[in-house]
Amino acid sequence: MLFKATLPVMVTARPPRRPALTKCVFRTETDMEFADVPAESAPVVMTVRGQYLLEVENWGGPVPIRMIGDRHFLPLMSTERFAAALRDPFPSHAYSTIPHFQFIKDIYNPIRRRLYDDLANYGGMMARPWPSAIEHLIREGSSRHIFDAEAKAFDGSGGKIALDDDAVAESERYRDYFAKGFEGYVVVDGVVFRPIPEPCYQVDVDSGIISAVIPFGLFPNPYNPSEAQLFSSATHFFAADQLDEAKELSRTRGKDRFALELLEMTGCAVDVLDPRALLGHDYAAAGLHRTAREIRQLFTDDAPPAEVAQTVLELNQALEASEDAYNVSPDLERAVRAAVALEDVAPDWYNRRVDVETGRRIAFQLERQDSRPIEFSLRQPKL
Repeated sequence: MLFKATLPVMVTARPPRRPALTKCVFRTETDMEFADVPAESAPVVMTVRGQYLLEVENWGGPVPIRMIGDRHFLPLMSTERFAAALRDPFPSHAYSTIPHFQFIKDIYNPIRRRLYDDLANYGGMMARPWPSAIEHLIREGSSRHIFDAEAKAFDGSGGKIALDDDAVAESERYRDYFAKGFEGYVVVDGVVFRPIPEPCYQVDVDSGIISAVIPFGLFPNPYNPSEAQLFSSATHFFAADQLDEAKELSRTRGKDRFALELLEMTGCAVDVLDPRALLGHDYAAAGLHRTAREIRQLFTDDAPPAEVAQTVLELNQALEASEDAYNVSPDLERAVRAAVALEDVAPDWYNRRVDVETGRRIAFQLERQDSRPIEFSLRQPKL
C-alpha cells in the first residue's frame, strides 16, 4: 500500500529576503510503500494485555501480536488514520485524548529530534534559521497549538527557496532517514503494523514488580517509540511462557511484598496463542548484555588507568562482537566478570563508578547466568 508523507527537511541555503546562507527548514513530500499481507499469512500468535501498558492504552484494549516468518508485529492504527497522520509533522498536543495519539507522535519524533540536534550543532540556536523561530516548533514535545505562527510559516515554506546540488543532497538524506524508520512495516486487514521484539516479561529486582513488555530498550534505535521503557542492570527478562519463573524471582529477590498482588490487579500478561511465537531467546543473556552496556557507560567517563585498561578494552570488544541482546558473544560473561573483578585491582577507581546497589544488581545478573542451560553434544565412542 502506498502512503504519501509530508515531512520537514533542513538545508543550507539563502532564504527569501535574506542575503546570507543559513539553515532553512521546509516541507517536502515522499512516498512510502508497505507490503499488504493477507491475514492468514500473519496469524495472531500472542495477546498483550494489562492496565498502564502504553501499547494497550494506545490500541484501546488487549493487543493482538501477529507473526510473519520469525518476526512479531504490533498493530498501530487503521490505514486511514495513519495516512491522515502522515500529513502533519507537528500534531497539536491539545488533542492528546485521540486514539493512538502516542503512536501518531512517534511517526515524526525521530526526524524532529534529528533536525533539532542538527540545528543546535550548526549554530547553537543562535544562527537565526528560516523560518524564524522554527527551532521551537521542531523540538520534540512541541506542537502547532503552542507555536501556531511557526507552524503556519512551515506550512507555507515549501518551494520558496532555490536549492543547489548540495542542498538537494541534504534534503535527500533527511528523506532517507525518515523513510528508514518505517522499514518492515506492513498492512494487514486495513491496519498498519510495525515489527517489534518478541513480547516478554520483565522483573525489576529492586522492587519485584513484574510486567509484560515489548523490550524495545534492549535494542537502542532512534526509531524506537519515545515512551519505550529504559532498562538497567536491575531488569531481568523472562519469556512469555516463563511467568512462574518471573514470579519466583519476584518472591525471592524483590523488596515489594505487594508486587504479585499488583500483577493480579493490573491483569498484565502476555498470552501465548501459538507456540511458534516463542523463538527461544536467551533472556538471561539479554539481561547480561544490557548490564554490560551499563558497565561500559560507567567506565568510559575518562581514560582508564593502565591497570584496568585491558579489561575495559575486552569488555568493549565483547559488546562489539555481540550481534544484539539476543545473540551475545561467548566472551561477554567472562568480560563482565573480569570487569567486576576490577574492584580488587583498582578499588578507588572502581568504587567511584559502581555504587553498592549497582554492584549488587550486576552480581545477581552474573548469578543468574549460572542457571542457564549449557548445550553440548556427545559422540558415540568407536570400538
